[in-house]
Amino acid sequence: MSIAQWVSVGVMVIVSTVAFITAYRKRPVIGILAAAFVVLIFIWYRKQGLNVIGFVQPKSWLATGLWGVGLGMALYLLSTLVIDPFIESSTGKPTNLDFLDKIRGNWKQLLLGLLLAWVLTAFLAESIFRGFLMSEIGNILTRTGVFAAIGLLISAIVYGAAHWHRGESGILGAAILGLLLGDIFIWSGYNLWMPILAHAVLETISLILVFFNQDKFLKNMIWKEKKNERSQRPAAKNR
Repeated sequence: MSIAQWVSVGVMVIVSTVAFITAYRKRPVIGILAAAFVVLIFIWYRKQGLNVIGFVQPKSWLATGLWGVGLGMALYLLSTLVIDPFIESSTGKPTNLDFLDKIRGNWKQLLLGLLLAWVLTAFLAESIFRGFLMSEIGNILTRTGVFAAIGLLISAIVYGAAHWHRGESGILGAAILGLLLGDIFIWSGYNLWMPILAHAVLETISLILVFFNQDKFLKNMIWKEKKNERSQRPAAKNR
């Protein structure tokens, strides 16, 4: 590899380490801001624009917007009804989301939460974990075939580690979500707008339901019904 590529690897390690350490110390907001600062400095150092991490005008803003909203809604349903319940039942530990309790019934906290979700969770996090990490890995290894899969996997692992403050289930859930958002990034031609919008829609739905204290309604309805069905099945007779 060239010196420039080794420097790129070093910056990726720094960004990943900052994201992990701050999450481990339960300071994820500081981690996102610090990592974004490092990425911006690195792009400025190379005298490049934000297009290198995926901020490129899409062929159609309307199509990108519609796909982003639809995929965001699909990701919410998939996470709520499949991914999170499966992980929590496997680990036996719930995802730590206690920090959301202050939003319940508090519209000021809801507005603040939505602002942070759009700016930090969607815009900056996608810029770092999908836009920067996946693009840099793709520039080094190429963005096709198995090498694209390697970049996707590394990005998802780092994204999961950046959610250390949410506990074991939260880490695994974030990693799987990172895989899905990374797939959207690749599918959109490494254009960052679609995963940003999808992530923002997912977070918006989640926070609004938390505000109305309905965030567990769908999961409890589906999974309780399944548990009831299993409990009502007659036990097999011994032969």
